[in-house]
Amino acid sequence: KIWSRIASSVAAGASSMQLEEGDLRVGDTVVIDRGLETREISAVQPLGGGKIEITFTQPLENGYRGTDHVHLGREQTRGLMAASVGLVDGHTVVVEGEDTPGVPMCSVNETKVCPYQDGMPEGVNLHDFAKEIRHYLDTTGSPNHPNCRPCGAVSEMHYTGYIIAMAHFNRGSDKCPKDHGKIQVSG
Repeated sequence: KIWSRIASSVAAGASSMQLEEGDLRVGDTVVIDRGLETREISAVQPLGGGKIEITFTQPLENGYRGTDHVHLGREQTRGLMAASVGLVDGHTVVVEGEDTPGVPMCSVNETKVCPYQDGMPEGVNLHDFAKEIRHYLDTTGSPNHPNCRPCGAVSEMHYTGYIIAMAHFNRGSDKCPKDHGKIQVSG
């Protein structure tokens, strides 16, 4: 989990905060509350119940509301104004496909190999395949195909893959985006 809401409100000048959850690590860089601040994590402490406490290399410039915040004393607003924290840099995202070595993605037959790993049968295209799935949804109530389970590999085979990365502009900056990390492609 690389995104979480702040569990307990923090004041400006704090050097740590509690999050509802997260798989963050020392050295990760996080962005706080839609880009208001960016900080590097110097320590991560599990608190139980999935919560964690992260400590930063430098104190916060601003205070942030957590899931404990109640607006104007109205209990029904508890947690609705909690700020969030998200990973900017530190993790590697791996996109795997049917041909990636490891656990097989397909379990529709005993060979554990996608029946479409070499593409669609002669004369069949992705549009035909989608119409068959729609037919099974209309007749059985489930969007299944007799030769396929929904792993996503069929819709991605023989098509260009892409990952969209968008620069992140901090709230107070209209200059060069600095919080966008990097993408490395291989294979």
